[in-house]
Amino acid sequence: MNAVERIEAAIEKLEQLKTESTQVTWSQVGAHGPSDLGVSVRIPISRHHDVLAYAGTAANAHLIVTLHRTIDAQLAILRAGRSACRAFPHVVNDRDLPGWAAEAKVHALAFADAILGGTQ
Repeated sequence: MNAVERIEAAIEKLEQLKTESTQVTWSQVGAHGPSDLGVSVRIPISRHHDVLAYAGTAANAHLIVTLHRTIDAQLAILRAGRSACRAFPHVVNDRDLPGWAAEAKVHALAFADAILGGTQ
């Protein structure tokens, strides 16, 4: 896959996960005991019904909730990188890109590879 294809695949995957996930505010729910184990993430699916997803520790729960809140920012980073790649389609060496485009491309590709599970 080239850079644009990798970024587009990550955008598609993240958008699909966002669409399929619960579109409400997620929250962390209490620790059960002094070891802070047994923490869950509360995912409201209606006004009267929640789902609790086991997160293990408070740090895990906090990370899940925080990342859920940042999906739109993550998509913006990926889209900016895709735009940078498309703006200079014939540039082979990233050092020849304007600074903003090189930075956007590098960040978007690293992010895309993390979303996709490695370089494609």
